[in-house]
Amino acid sequence: MQNLIFKVEGMVCHGCERRIENALLTLNGVKEVKANFNTKEVAITCSKDLSSSAIIAKITDLGFKVLKED
Repeated sequence: MQNLIFKVEGMVCHGCERRIENALLTLNGVKEVKANFNTKEVAITCSKDLSSSAIIAKITDLGFKVLKED
């Protein structure tokens, strides 16, 4: 397992958090997701097989912008 944190622009409410969390949980290998619009962070626990680019693509498909990965 790996823990990833992404800075995401565009989250403005708890609904945005839930939308991102629910979408990322559909990706194969994602175990846990916690989005926080106050800190603009999305923390993900997933298998090492899952690429960052797949996660970024899913977030951007929702209309949000990934600023960077920590």
